[in-house]
Amino acid sequence: MKTETTTNIFSTAKKVEKKKATDEKISIGCELNLKRWNELKENISDLEAEQKMIEGEIKEFAREKFLELYQKQKSRPDSFHLENDGGKCLVIMQDRYLSLTDEKIDSFDLADSCADIVREYSFNADLLEKYSSVISDLIVNCPDISDSDKGELIVCKEKKQVKKGLIDKLYSFGERMRDVFFFAEPIINLKNAR
Repeated sequence: MKTETTTNIFSTAKKVEKKKATDEKISIGCELNLKRWNELKENISDLEAEQKMIEGEIKEFAREKFLELYQKQKSRPDSFHLENDGGKCLVIMQDRYLSLTDEKIDSFDLADSCADIVREYSFNADLLEKYSSVISDLIVNCPDISDSDKGELIVCKEKKQVKKGLIDKLYSFGERMRDVFFFAEPIINLKNAR
């Protein structure tokens, strides 16, 4: 027995119309300094690449110093400065981490203490479109959706991530603190400190 609906929420959704791309390129002459603009863009790209390389070296050094401070203080340092004759930089180790892979988790014996699985559920777009009028009324126990399709209607994506707050508990891992730190790979924020 099919259920009647007065309003189908999918039928009221606004459709987005795509703009048609044109293959024709129009060139307009101008008195602007486009050559210099292109040169500057290229120079900026080169400088940004060099900056990323140096930033990598700074972060590698900062990780080591962070761990030294952590062990010395027996707690997480809030932030610290790196400085030399030529400059100064503020280092902030965040309670945010890079994504974890199954391989990384499987290769680390303390992963259960350091990682969580976060599940994200979403609808299978093909089936949602296929059954949009029915889903508007009812998902569970709907006789209009085959049992085999019901099982595939909702999709689950799993994401493995480092447990929040792990950086504050590093010292509790004792001799393995360094291993846990490099497993977790906390995100480092570098700021100019003038």
